[in-house]
Amino acid sequence: MISETPMKIYDLFFWAAAFFLLGALAASFVKSFALAAAGVLAAALLFAVLSFVFEKKNFFAFSFLIFFAFAGFSHYHFYSAARSGYEITFDKRAVFEGVVVSDPDRGGDYQKFILNLEGGQAGRVLAEVDRFPTVRYGDRLKIKGVAKKPFSDSYAAYLRKDSVFGTLNGAGFEIVAENQASKARRALFLLKEKAEDNFRAVLPSEEAAFLSGIVLGERAEFSEEFKENLNLSGTSHLVALSGYNITILANLLAVSFAFLISRAYAFWPSVLAIVLFVAMTGAEASVVRAAIMGIVALVALRAERIYSFRNAVIFAAFLMAVFNPLILRFDLGFQLSFAALLGIVYLRPAIGNLLRAGARGGGFAASGGLLNWRENALTTVSAQLAVLPILMVNFGTFSPLSFPANVLILGIMPVTMALGFAAAAAGFVSYHLALFFGWIVHFLLRYKILIISAFADLSRSFVLPAFGFSFGVVYYLLLIGFIIYSNRKFYGRKS
Repeated sequence: MISETPMKIYDLFFWAAAFFLLGALAASFVKSFALAAAGVLAAALLFAVLSFVFEKKNFFAFSFLIFFAFAGFSHYHFYSAARSGYEITFDKRAVFEGVVVSDPDRGGDYQKFILNLEGGQAGRVLAEVDRFPTVRYGDRLKIKGVAKKPFSDSYAAYLRKDSVFGTLNGAGFEIVAENQASKARRALFLLKEKAEDNFRAVLPSEEAAFLSGIVLGERAEFSEEFKENLNLSGTSHLVALSGYNITILANLLAVSFAFLISRAYAFWPSVLAIVLFVAMTGAEASVVRAAIMGIVALVALRAERIYSFRNAVIFAAFLMAVFNPLILRFDLGFQLSFAALLGIVYLRPAIGNLLRAGARGGGFAASGGLLNWRENALTTVSAQLAVLPILMVNFGTFSPLSFPANVLILGIMPVTMALGFAAAAAGFVSYHLALFFGWIVHFLLRYKILIISAFADLSRSFVLPAFGFSFGVVYYLLLIGFIIYSNRKFYGRKS
């Protein structure tokens, strides 16, 4: 039976945004725009007619939502078409000229960045050149090399989300001009470089690189062995800026500004600092999502309104999809970030219900413990279970040992990040003050590295095999069923 209760404005927003996202996601799988668009419009018209025949308001509301699905579907195709044009000389040695439009990823002997081509060619390529001279955002380069089309359809789709259409390996290059892009972004990237230099000045190379990953999301200087250890131990998320990192940053900012000025005037400096931090660290999908939700929470607090997590999540996803709908399917960071977040918010309470029921008989309690390990364990398990199919499909394996590894590490993450920010800031004022903070954080970083290494060694012979797409569908249906069962059993309500 269809309810005739009028839909509240915040519910209308939620469902409209959800249908927009569903339409955009469906468009990534459907190449025939005209056929699919006709089907969506026909469905919308059908429900509109039914609303008049049966005088059911919800039929009309549903037709309204289908139109939002059509809007998402159309937006995806229009966005893709507008960014599909390029004129690039492939598979032929040539001189390519263009401007660097990303913060370069620097390794031991290479630099990798997105180059916006000019001078007779058009489009973007992912360029890789020698490590020196150092290339920075906004530099205009001339590169001698060979451009190649992406080696697979999946890699082409991954690059296309950033409007990149090929790769360029440079045999030689020269910097012909500087500051040819946003001067503000260049200044922020230089600030990040200086913070990394401050870490290197007071820490051994491995710890300095790890701290840069934790605080700034910078992974270029990781050794291949350490990258492998992170993947095997299931701790790669520690160096991928996410909601967890942004939450810690927001709390640090709130405390700092409340101390320096006052709590009443801390709102705008906190928002501005979060926005600048996102821009400085490259604006990856996970940190953008977390920043949007964090700012929405700050606005709700300032306006003395109830913070709706459900609407904050959908607003963040909607806003990001409006700016770039390709991330819904082709940005792994976006998928992992939202899946982990939804796992923490919806799956974590469901598991906690069962654990609290068991605790009455002397079982697991959902809070307390040294370094809050029970809370960290519950959060870690919930997030890992939510992303498990995505990890299996993209990386081929998953280690159950990631659960205890994260429990042993997450308890000291807030203090590690706080000391990391303190060391970076102190480095601009006094080397000896930075050395003091570096000496303390060194022990925490060494502990984390030992845990990661130990669990990576154990995981080499203890991983789960990969499963296909159908497994993921069944898996998520079972998780949803479990959440519904838990809510009904322990709260007596519908999910």
